[in-house]
Amino acid sequence: MVHGAGHQSVIHNGCGHVLTVPHIVVDGDRATGRGHALHLRWDADAGRFWVFQVSANTWRWVRTPQGWRIAERINANLDATEGPRAMLAQPADRVHQEAE
Repeated sequence: MVHGAGHQSVIHNGCGHVLTVPHIVVDGDRATGRGHALHLRWDADAGRFWVFQVSANTWRWVRTPQGWRIAERINANLDATEGPRAMLAQPADRVHQEAE
């Protein structure tokens, strides 16, 4: 996907991704993080960048002898459907514990 014509044309026309710092939960040699990503694109006619996409991201890392490595990244557009919003929700058991 990264090397394909569609992605390469976007890169050459000016774009970038801005990621928020994820909320990370470490569990031994595994960790999960959740955050947002903004995909910005350059608009030469208007002389400005515009937000093309906002997404929820779930990252999963594993600790290896070489350090932490990405095992999985799930990226879902925040398009007003429940699935992507749920990716950013705090697990119900933690919400209950913090309320006590």
